Amino acid sequence: MAMGSSEKNEYIPDYEIIQRGKWKVILIKEDINSEFDYSWLKSVTGELCKKGFTKVAIRFDHKTYLFSKLISVLLGCSKVMRKNGGKVAIVAPLPHVVETLKATRLYKTHISVFKKESDLGELV
Repeated sequence: MAMGSSEKNEYIPDYEIIQRGKWKVILIKEDINSEFDYSWLKSVTGELCKKGFTKVAIRFDHKTYLFSKLISVLLGCSKVMRKNGGKVAIVAPLPHVVETLKATRLYKTHISVFKKESDLGELV
């Protein structure tokens, strides 16, 4: 499901949505950087919520860092899901991602973390 646009930073990376138990997992298959517009991720999460899915996990490429724009979008995704009784999680994050979530106080308050996909359902 690769999509892209030549308009200002509206690039959408290659991703796939899979089902893991009660969770929809957005697998982002490539590195994303700080110059991109991440609103596509909030749109995808919102569409899943509209379809009745209340648990969405995101698995980033292992080179991805949580830039301020991406953190803001993750918070927006969490708010949309929580408003509808759901939650957002990150799957298989590298240590720097967990540290960033802790530093921004999003860890466990707004965003759950799972060490691996098979752990969905068991909070880390």
